[in-house]
Amino acid sequence: CGTLRAGKDIIPYLNKGNYTGIEISPEAVEYSKEVIGKEGLSEKEPRIIQNSIDDIIPFPTSVKFDFIGCMWVVYDMPPEVFEEFLHRSVDHLDGDGLLVFSWCPREYTYKPDNKIFAWLHSRDIVNQVVKERGLVYTETPYQLHRDDEQIVGMIEFE
Repeated sequence: CGTLRAGKDIIPYLNKGNYTGIEISPEAVEYSKEVIGKEGLSEKEPRIIQNSIDDIIPFPTSVKFDFIGCMWVVYDMPPEVFEEFLHRSVDHLDGDGLLVFSWCPREYTYKPDNKIFAWLHSRDIVNQVVKERGLVYTETPYQLHRDDEQIVGMIEFE
């Protein structure tokens, strides 16, 4: 959930208790909780949960979501964590759910030297997960930091 830059605008449109934000940074978790109070979102009862690299989605697989959004995050995941994130996210999608994530696909995975993108991942990672799980993958161009590299990937059940 980061610092609720997008969440604060999404939460008002959701039913009570239907927003769950997962964040690895304890400082961002605390800040998000402050934003909830300042923005008057407490009555919507959003959940902000701190996770760890060892527990990407800290729920039993019986917990399902209609939508999982992960923007600007997979760049910080080594390839094995990115693959696990995809599998775990699919485990938590309900039958009509959608996983949306931004990334910069490449022919092979590598860690560039600059700070904007820590990891650029191979399409093989996404393609393998999609094939193994019987999913559908689509993508659309997306621009934030660079003009030609970022896309939004969307994974759903067939």
